[in-house]
Amino acid sequence: AYYTVNGLKMSNYLVPHYYEIDPLAVPEIQSMGIEFIGTHMPFGSVFGSTWLSCGPYRLNPNFTRSSSIALPAYYSDYYPGNNSLFNIVTEIRDDDGYEWTPVGNDINNSIAQGVRQLTRAISSMVLPTLFTHEFHYDMGSSDFRTILEGITSAISKYKPEYTSMDYAAKYIRERNKIEINEVSINDNLVNITYSGANDLDTKCYLFTEALDGQISYRFVLLPKITGTGIVGVSK
Repeated sequence: AYYTVNGLKMSNYLVPHYYEIDPLAVPEIQSMGIEFIGTHMPFGSVFGSTWLSCGPYRLNPNFTRSSSIALPAYYSDYYPGNNSLFNIVTEIRDDDGYEWTPVGNDINNSIAQGVRQLTRAISSMVLPTLFTHEFHYDMGSSDFRTILEGITSAISKYKPEYTSMDYAAKYIRERNKIEINEVSINDNLVNITYSGANDLDTKCYLFTEALDGQISYRFVLLPKITGTGIVGVSK
């Protein structure tokens, strides 16, 4: 009702407090248009209980840890048993505490921590996200802008694309719906064969090693598809 009265668009991404979601709330969440969630535990569990067995990395149900453990976590997969709720969340967790903690009177450390966390996510090829709580914003807008500008400048070499969380979550979901089946080289043309069904253009990395051993990369556009497709790019 609050969103309706104030003419605001509701996000379709939900991260509940302490990641806790009661199973009885799931139908109502979905009726509100929520397609994406961020959680570390099974529905009905409390924070600190056994972590969620969910892709891409925590797929072994026999290898369990606490959902509150100070280890980096990345989920990007449908919630087990629910093919309409996609679980997507990135948290570094072991870098100077549980989350990014910007402090107005320690701008340099706030920048450095943010850069470290984003760099680790980028290097892991997962969604780079700075996670924090609103009470850490107890600073002037000038200090906060200085911190964000410092972080933005430091990671510019990675050429990040800034989007809404809604779009980022959808992009990763649609990327997960396709797979690359084959890569072949014909003269100076690299052919990438992929298959699946999605409704968003995505990209893949193309790595190239030069004669001197230097490795470079570029992104190749994979148009949205239903079935199988081939994209050809020059070497």
